[in-house]
Amino acid sequence: MAKQRYVVALVRNSQEFSKANALLQGLVAGGTHVACLYVTTCDPKTFAHSRETLEWLRSHLLKDFSLPEDACETTLSQTLSVPCPVTGTTVAFPDFDIVAFYPHAINEVDPLYDPSVHAPFICLNQASDLYGFALYMREVMERAGGGDATNVLPQCAMQAMSQWNDMACKTINAFRKRTNPAVLHPAGVSEDGRHYLTPHNEAALHELEKKVYLSEMPRIYLTRLVGEWERQLTGQGSVRLGDVVRPAVCLSELGLQGLSSARRDPR
Repeated sequence: MAKQRYVVALVRNSQEFSKANALLQGLVAGGTHVACLYVTTCDPKTFAHSRETLEWLRSHLLKDFSLPEDACETTLSQTLSVPCPVTGTTVAFPDFDIVAFYPHAINEVDPLYDPSVHAPFICLNQASDLYGFALYMREVMERAGGGDATNVLPQCAMQAMSQWNDMACKTINAFRKRTNPAVLHPAGVSEDGRHYLTPHNEAALHELEKKVYLSEMPRIYLTRLVGEWERQLTGQGSVRLGDVVRPAVCLSELGLQGLSSARRDPR
């Protein structure tokens, strides 16, 4: 936001959403922007609770996408093949995720209470963490004097990854402080700093049931990303990002039943 790299688009219907999405893709390809906030003009008071809001988003704004009607969790991502800010070659960035935010998420009696997806208006946010970091990495390298990326990458990567990870920690802790632990399992970073917990899958468009998910911190998956850059810059192959960010894991799938449900009975 401070760098004015966010597109903010007011959208009323699926046609306007598609136009804004095409605009974002062009700006990302040009290396000037990293994300888009699609702000709807719909009055939030139209809906009684989160589920009605999410249904409207799916059936109205996103009706051109093939979304399963009965899914408790839907991930809506776009892969954009654009010039990499670090290597200069065209790379497929697979994680331009679209995530819903809405006013009802701050209501503790709402079944989908979750301050981390709260916004004062109904909106969709689309961003790529990998592309955003790549653009930030380019800035760090430029401040270090630029030059041959192969030479400056190792030192600059350590600095950039540390700063990116610190920003993630601050964001997670901010959401933790905003969350009532008596109602919802709050987000938090693990003691070793390698993973973090959230009461939802952050890559999902939305969820209809709150569960606890385990994800890797940036310091882990960005090491894989830098490794891909180094591999290409040293002539060992092209950059492949499909396995850099590992999917979040629901703790119930790990057999941790006590932590599988994020929603807690306030009684």
